[in-house]
Amino acid sequence: MAVYQAFWVAHFGRKRVAHFRALLDKSELVELIDKIEYWYYSTEGGQRVRYHKFVHFYLMRGKSGDVQNHDREVDEARWVGIDEAAEMLAFRSEQEIVQKAKKMIVKRKLP
Repeated sequence: MAVYQAFWVAHFGRKRVAHFRALLDKSELVELIDKIEYWYYSTEGGQRVRYHKFVHFYLMRGKSGDVQNHDREVDEARWVGIDEAAEMLAFRSEQEIVQKAKKMIVKRKLP
């Protein structure tokens, strides 16, 4: 199983949806794990802009593809165990998402 994070931001949304649809060609969507939302600031055109970001986390099963075959927006892609994945995350909200995914895997008796 893989936990994949897809997010929608109004300014970048269409591109992200296209990435998610491409991912679905190589994966099976099992279930929505949860979503988190937050606000952040960035600079655009020399002005400070406030963004409202929604991050949706999905439990997915990989069907094909190679994690090394990714676009330039991804610095690194690799398979890790779910406990190691939780330890790698900096934000508590994301660590909690991985723990929810682990419980879903156990409950569904997924490989």
